[in-house]
Amino acid sequence: MSRRYLFFLVTVSVACFLLYLVVRHAPILESHQSHIVSAVKSRSGQSSDVGLPSFSPCNCSCSTVNSVTRAAKGRHATTPASGHQTVVDVNSDPVRHDVVMGTRPLGSSVVIMAVMRTGSSFVGEIFGQNENTFYLFEPGIPLENELIAHNETSVFMQQLYIDMMNSLYRCNVTYLDFYLKSLSGKNQNTILKSAPRLFDSLCPKMKRGGSGRFLCGKVSPIRFVQKCREKRSIVIKSIRIWHIGMFLPLIQSTNLKVIHLVRDPRGMTASRVPAMNVVDNTSNKLKAGSFTEEMREYLIRYCSLSLENKETGSYLPKYRDNYFLLRYEDMSLDPGRVTQLIYNFTGLGAVPETVSKWIAENTQAYRPGVYSTTRVSSQVYQSWRKKLDFKTAKAIENVGRCAEMMEHFGYLPVRDKSHLKNLSFPLLAPIPAEHDSQKYQSYRFTG
Repeated sequence: MSRRYLFFLVTVSVACFLLYLVVRHAPILESHQSHIVSAVKSRSGQSSDVGLPSFSPCNCSCSTVNSVTRAAKGRHATTPASGHQTVVDVNSDPVRHDVVMGTRPLGSSVVIMAVMRTGSSFVGEIFGQNENTFYLFEPGIPLENELIAHNETSVFMQQLYIDMMNSLYRCNVTYLDFYLKSLSGKNQNTILKSAPRLFDSLCPKMKRGGSGRFLCGKVSPIRFVQKCREKRSIVIKSIRIWHIGMFLPLIQSTNLKVIHLVRDPRGMTASRVPAMNVVDNTSNKLKAGSFTEEMREYLIRYCSLSLENKETGSYLPKYRDNYFLLRYEDMSLDPGRVTQLIYNFTGLGAVPETVSKWIAENTQAYRPGVYSTTRVSSQVYQSWRKKLDFKTAKAIENVGRCAEMMEHFGYLPVRDKSHLKNLSFPLLAPIPAEHDSQKYQSYRFTG
């Protein structure tokens, strides 16, 4: 068999396979676009293409399970018995259309963009404790779990998550049954953490701060949307989207405010991998790639994207007015004042007394636990210096673009062991003027 003939056969086979994929998944892709268009029209009356993600075979999942793709398939649902598609039109039910699709004018939309172990749960609680905000903790978890449960690829997880967030910011849960199910029948502590504004209606006979042994009620679409509409601001905390560019459609369509939370990569690493502090030669393992390789890649990505997000958010006109850089260390040193700055940025005005009280109670005491939000914050931000040895700290500084990231964000390198361990020598400085487009140092603190 000649090479030319063999090449011809391979080419034809690939072409046929691609054609099969397009024909098989075209209805799903088409209905996905239909859902997005109808959701936006029903919420804001805007044209179909204003500031929304563009879905195509190149950037949207072609095979998502029924429980998740109700958001992707628009008004099409598959009948299990026959396998045929039937049309489910929410307009045929005026009550469901009005309550679930809704017409609530867009208020303030906020996202806390962070990675694990950077203090995002604490920052989220300054909104969660405010009765005027509809705060949602990591709504991407149920989406991710649903995909995993049905052995679906997570390649397009972030794009699907953006679509989900677009609906939530508009109080539209028409096709988010899997999310409402994830909030139903949970204990009171879970509700207070995941969606605190639903607590009073779901757990009417329970007291806040109780044992958490009793289960709350079921979340109905009507109940969720009513609570969502009542609040002037909708805030989502997420560690599942790392790049501000993913939020551009929401910035354009909902005027989304992005709080970019960062932390010294040495402190983030010490908090993320507690076991590393009792392992000998950790720095050598990091350099060798067995620290693990996953952790090394995580650091490379974290430092690189932190720089990219800062440059994009600070300098590009599309983002500049909707971007707020927040260092974990500044929140730790003066949580009261920094919270007020965050409230000013998001348009929430003065910090309520209830929030100020919660901040005082949760930064003046210590409660053990890896995921606890109760710490002596002025001490915690430097605790990594007691945990890491000098070689490990230097190894982290030298991973990828972490040294460059530290310079841009005001994190000082360690010189030697005594410099690392002596907390009277600060490793936090104002962001250098040449890297400070937003005059960050004029209202932040160092220590």
